Amino acid sequence: RTSSTAAAAEVPTPSGGRGHRDEDDEEEERELQRRRKSQPVPSTLAELKNHEEYVIAPKHLAAGEVIDPKHLGDIVKMVKGHRVYRREHVRRCQTSTQWRKALRVVREEEKDRPAATLKRKDNELKLFGEWQTTEMVIPPVVDGEIPVNEYGSVEVWDSDARFLPRGTALVHDKLARDVAKKLNVRCAPALTGFETKNGRRVPVMSGVVVLEGDKRMLEEACAAVHAEKLRAATDKRERAAVGRWEKLARGLLIRAKLRDEYGERAAVGRW
Repeated sequence: RTSSTAAAAEVPTPSGGRGHRDEDDEEEERELQRRRKSQPVPSTLAELKNHEEYVIAPKHLAAGEVIDPKHLGDIVKMVKGHRVYRREHVRRCQTSTQWRKALRVVREEEKDRPAATLKRKDNELKLFGEWQTTEMVIPPVVDGEIPVNEYGSVEVWDSDARFLPRGTALVHDKLARDVAKKLNVRCAPALTGFETKNGRRVPVMSGVVVLEGDKRMLEEACAAVHAEKLRAATDKRERAAVGRWEKLARGLLIRAKLRDEYGERAAVGRW
């Protein structure tokens, strides 16, 4: 009979098997990359179009793509007057807002020097490369004051807590701003994104940013207001239902009276 120790030795552990597979996959990928890089550079524009390893710039670059400035001199070949680069040196540029969503900001001296532009019907979008940006520094709360942007709001893109100033919290409730005002709680509207309305991009304000110590109180107050609104709406529906039943009952009584006094034909009609 096979011992348990021997049996265990014959069966690879899940983690060990996974590790070997990962190493094999990585080695296979490295080999594929070596083969791709060892391929000769195509000599025609048709062969270079959509090539996985090489690209003609700027002719075959997609909108918003540029060659990394550090590699502009790394031309691998000239084909009919066009510069050929390695595709790994292509960089995708983004708007300043898209970079902010990635917790990066365009440096002040780069704002008037976009790496690329996209023409729109009414304007031109400026696009920037990562090398033109720096990590976003989110200011903390100072003396109880919530730091806001030039429009008086706090950018919390997609409600991501990483954008919150240290010492604050997001209360994601449509009543939060009004309730906070009534409670005299310091808050700032939360800018969580943009949406298109009537062909225009408009900001989406969703909830408020408050001091961490005020979050629970404000959430409980909002919940209480929602409960009161629900109770009032329920009472209104119940009163309306009672009113309809009373009207129906009055109609039935009148109809019965008419039938008793004048017969069935007199009771037929509006009742």
